[in-house]
Amino acid sequence: MNRRTFSESEAAELLQAAVKLQESSAEGMNAYTPGITREELENIAKEAGIQPKYLEAALAQLHKPKPEQHSTRRGLIAKEERVVDGDLSPDDFGEILKGITPNVTGANGLRQIGRTLEGSFTKQMAMFKVAVTSRLGRTRISVENSPVLDFISSAYPIGIVSTIAAMGIGTEQSPVLGALVGAVGLLLATGSFLALNRRSRRRAAELADQIVGNVEGAIQERQAASPAPQTAPATETDEVRLHLGDR
Repeated sequence: MNRRTFSESEAAELLQAAVKLQESSAEGMNAYTPGITREELENIAKEAGIQPKYLEAALAQLHKPKPEQHSTRRGLIAKEERVVDGDLSPDDFGEILKGITPNVTGANGLRQIGRTLEGSFTKQMAMFKVAVTSRLGRTRISVENSPVLDFISSAYPIGIVSTIAAMGIGTEQSPVLGALVGAVGLLLATGSFLALNRRSRRRAAELADQIVGNVEGAIQERQAASPAPQTAPATETDEVRLHLGDR
């Protein structure tokens, strides 16, 4: 008997391949019934050593509605909005930016007021404004990029260097050559700024989706940690007397 052990991904791929082969065969078309029932799925999980609670959690994830998603753009600023079913307690707000490790700077750093976390921070040479509000069974997430740091990191230094170079060349050598250097510097400054801004707008969407994952994970952990409601045991009388012979 072959005792080889397959990984979960290998087992899933093998089963999918076997299903496709059976569906495509003439014999399989008559004998095969598409789909797996809930009972069959539970039996497969049991045979694979998967605890029922994890199967239930996976099924809940499968049927969970996707977060509402809205994306708007105003010129150089992209605003990403997400709405997640479920809310966090103020004590769980530390999980919102888990794994993100923002560089908080200045008085505009992140601050929590009750059930709202808001503020600005920089991360990977980009600046973002974040607002998360969690109440009444829903968590609203808003992330938008700021073009200020994009400009400071690209167009500003290139513009200064190219301007100084153009003035020096125009004064000492040729005004036409100086103007040409200035025009090239302007093109480089504009191109680098727009490239950084596109990256920042894209990262705003990625950051919003990452926060959604953190919020959903914190909600699931809280639900898993909550004790299941228990039914009060039936009470018995303090004393039971049996009167034999009474009619």
